[in-house]
Amino acid sequence: MTQARQQVQAHLDELSVTSRRHRGVLRLLREPATIADLVDATALSRRAIETLLRLAGPDLDRVGDTYRLVAAGYDELALPDDAPLAWTGREDPALADRLLPLIAAAPPPVKHLDHVPATPASVARRATWMADELWLPGATVAFIGDHDLTSVALALAVPDVRVVVVDLDTRLLEYLREVLPGAELHHLDLRDPLPAPLVGVADAFVTDPPYTPTGAALFVARGLTMLRGGPGAVHRRGLLAYGYGEQLPTLGLKVQRAVQDLEVVFEQVLPRFGRYVGAQAVGSASDWYVLAPTPRTARAVARFTVPDERIYTHGRQSLEAEPESAASPAAAADPADVLRARLAEHEASTVRAAAVTALAKALRAAGERPSKAQVRDLVAGVLAPAGSTVPDGETAPDGDERLGALDPAARAAVASALVALLPPSSGRPGPA
Repeated sequence: MTQARQQVQAHLDELSVTSRRHRGVLRLLREPATIADLVDATALSRRAIETLLRLAGPDLDRVGDTYRLVAAGYDELALPDDAPLAWTGREDPALADRLLPLIAAAPPPVKHLDHVPATPASVARRATWMADELWLPGATVAFIGDHDLTSVALALAVPDVRVVVVDLDTRLLEYLREVLPGAELHHLDLRDPLPAPLVGVADAFVTDPPYTPTGAALFVARGLTMLRGGPGAVHRRGLLAYGYGEQLPTLGLKVQRAVQDLEVVFEQVLPRFGRYVGAQAVGSASDWYVLAPTPRTARAVARFTVPDERIYTHGRQSLEAEPESAASPAAAADPADVLRARLAEHEASTVRAAAVTALAKALRAAGERPSKAQVRDLVAGVLAPAGSTVPDGETAPDGDERLGALDPAARAAVASALVALLPPSSGRPGPA
């Protein structure tokens, strides 16, 4: 293996799932080609082509303005002869036929989790798009919710892909354990932070989230966090299925803005790509968004917090549902009492950073003007259990004492702000 080939392989490894067209360049270079030829054939930028030619330089024969690979060992790096350079609308009826009995045997949809089944043809289309558009041999693809069994379709289309599925529905996970024994399965409510083993494990992610601004942004943020190299890894990709009714462009705009607030680029948007059995409010269809991270994405994801528990469009956790606090006697409870109960059930450190921002806003609304350091101290006191130690070894003050030092309006604002950050222990849609 030549040093130039090693350099080319390292470059392709860095490009990850986005290396498909670069591998197409290597296939084309079996015959003499100019840079203009390569740009025209692959739609890669001239700079991308020149970078690849520079790395392979000693293994190239150059005559005038044409280049050709003359060293051995590049066939295994190049796009195979029978592989398309990109998806051009290919359908796979045979794959859809294989999926039909698997989808029919899957657990039925759960309305309050916004489950609407995609047709087998649509699920197959997702898999063929990924197989034709991304470079997936040996890659890991995460599925952020997978009631449609897109993970199964991809595993059938690309046998050497590694599949990771994160879902709230335990019935689905048990079913996937039977039909997709090689998959890595995780039960998780995405409103909770991702556990460490799921951070930075995937080369791409796929999600068909709840069609609310909060729901879509939450599922995408979790998918970005799962990307190898971090949320800002520009050579990884996210794939989002989302649709809205043609008479509701404002809702579509809100969802798109919520996703783009994560500083991702809509690299492609394929209209009416997916079709559903139901979901007539959105025309029984969804668009296919290809999300490309940018260098700004990591910071945006780090700032992201779940602003509202009501991420679904149906049921008690929907945007249309009446908030529990307004419909139950608990609304009259002391926010500090509710706060203490919630803190007993959740990992306080997961909300610490978000609490600083939220509490600063709440205190300003209550007429207080604290410094950022004071807010951090207040958060530390509120979140720390009484008698626990802080990093310098001293005993942390009781959070309730810190609250009690404020006037009643500020005390209620602080407690309410923290309560809003912590998921409730009841009223969540559990697995059916």
